[in-house]
Amino acid sequence: MFIEVLVVALVGTAAGSYLNYLESSEEASMLASVKAEAKTGKTVTAEKALRTHPDFWLKKTFTVSDYLAMLDAGKLTIIGLPDASAFKSARPLIYLVTSSGELGNVPDTWKGSLTERSMANHPAGQRIVAVGTISPAEGISFGEIMRILVDVLIAAAILVSLKDMLPGGGGKFSPTRDVSTRFSDVIGAADAKAALQDVVNYLKDPEAYSRVGATPSRGVLMSGPPGTGKTLLAKALAGECGVSFIACSGADFSSKFFGVGITMVKSLFARARKEGAAIIFIDEIDGIGRRSSNESTGQAEQNRIINQFLIELDGFNASERIIVIGATNFVDNIDPALIREGRFDRKIELRLPDVVEREQLLRYYSRKLTVSPDIDFAQLARLTLGLSPAAVAALVNQGALRAARAGSSVVSMQHLTDAVETTHLGEVSGAMMSEDERYKTAVHEAGHALLSVIRKSGNVEKVTIIPRTNALGVTFISHEDSVKLETKTSLNHHIDVLLAGRAAEQLVFGESSNGAGSDLHRATAIATDMLNKFGFGSGLAVVTKDYLTPENHIKELNELLATRYKETCQVLEQHMSSLKAVASLLMRDETVDGAIIKAMVGHTELHSEA
Repeated sequence: MFIEVLVVALVGTAAGSYLNYLESSEEASMLASVKAEAKTGKTVTAEKALRTHPDFWLKKTFTVSDYLAMLDAGKLTIIGLPDASAFKSARPLIYLVTSSGELGNVPDTWKGSLTERSMANHPAGQRIVAVGTISPAEGISFGEIMRILVDVLIAAAILVSLKDMLPGGGGKFSPTRDVSTRFSDVIGAADAKAALQDVVNYLKDPEAYSRVGATPSRGVLMSGPPGTGKTLLAKALAGECGVSFIACSGADFSSKFFGVGITMVKSLFARARKEGAAIIFIDEIDGIGRRSSNESTGQAEQNRIINQFLIELDGFNASERIIVIGATNFVDNIDPALIREGRFDRKIELRLPDVVEREQLLRYYSRKLTVSPDIDFAQLARLTLGLSPAAVAALVNQGALRAARAGSSVVSMQHLTDAVETTHLGEVSGAMMSEDERYKTAVHEAGHALLSVIRKSGNVEKVTIIPRTNALGVTFISHEDSVKLETKTSLNHHIDVLLAGRAAEQLVFGESSNGAGSDLHRATAIATDMLNKFGFGSGLAVVTKDYLTPENHIKELNELLATRYKETCQVLEQHMSSLKAVASLLMRDETVDGAIIKAMVGHTELHSEA
């Protein structure tokens, strides 16, 4: 709201400045007209100015003797004779315009009545205006009206912003009643739904808990990667319980004004208590921050905001049906006092969807699209490993955009697989590759694909050498994400598949290219975990820098990777004909289905057994 107030203030200031400019321009024009008419003996503009702008004559004061001399010499074009009551002056002022166009005033301090003297004795041609009978307008000018209006608008905007900050007031933290979202609308997250069932039971039947003396959880902390549906799940909880839903963000309590954040916290909980039963959802609750001993003004205010939250969380009584749900991607950034038992004591971690849930998500988000019957949702689910529900929704929409761009009336499997590839690798690159580069890329990708099939490490979905933003080619290998335990052998096979591209280049061309750089990084990461975390080195000990010198640490890594690279080269040498056949297919078709590669390897193995 502060931004809106600032905008109104700036507009008001600009409008006031513009009005001042217009008025100053109007006054300058009027003065010029008065002076021009004075030289010709006319008095029309001067008489008008006497009524509307008497302040023009206050800028210069003549002495009585100067005035009498000009009066007797006939050097005055117009004389204004106001009475004392018209201008609230102790002694009346006489206004004059000289024949040269000069404006001024004369205080009537003559021993007699200077006004009567002027009326009784003035040469012909001098215009006498009895201003007292036509006193200046008692109203206000248009410019003054506009300035007052702008001031009123600014004041109103400030009052509205202050109203939002008052406990229970304003439009801030407006509740959503009669929430229609239910747990059935949230695909996956079965563990989280089960954990929230206690909250549902309490809000629906609080007496059942009070009869046995049970104290329900007052706060629930949801954590997990971005896009896993924390907001949707909180809203579904409100719908299941039939209570109001009040959503806000941790950033809502930050302000440049001291004390506003605390007032906002009070406002939030006051609004919830007014509803009687409510779910308060604070997204990005880590934005509230952590308390610190730093004595700066900003940190002191943050400490006060967190303290107010603690007071509110501890201030619930047994009859208040209010549950606070916080959501964050960074649990470590939350003040420990907020998440201790009795406050946010129920902690729920939302994980990324597994392959079954991803298939359900793909079907759910595709239900409003016109899709072709050839779409294999199971394969798409395998290809989207590691994607959140939000990312899956974006992917389906990307597929629909591709269909529309191509002028197609339906969304096909190709449109969706292109969207998957774009999500993982970026858009198709317009860069041209030479035939030599294309063949090296084909050999490299064929090596990855063959080792995956031979080692049974993952499922090869397809291989392509169509260049994209982040890669010249790619082998799509899906994995069973239901696997929770990895053996030393399975991890070795993952490394073999990563090293196979470099090994294939070495066997066919006698040297490898820089295209294997990212593969080496990932292989090294797996090898490092094997040694540092899992104890899969040459001995039983977990190899870390705390126990070994950096030289020995690198030596152990190199020995592990060298062993895997040697075995990978040996396997590819035994399947050299398949390697070259897959590379040739890629050169011809650019994209080869994984089923074809599996058939080629199987045929080779049967041939060799015969």
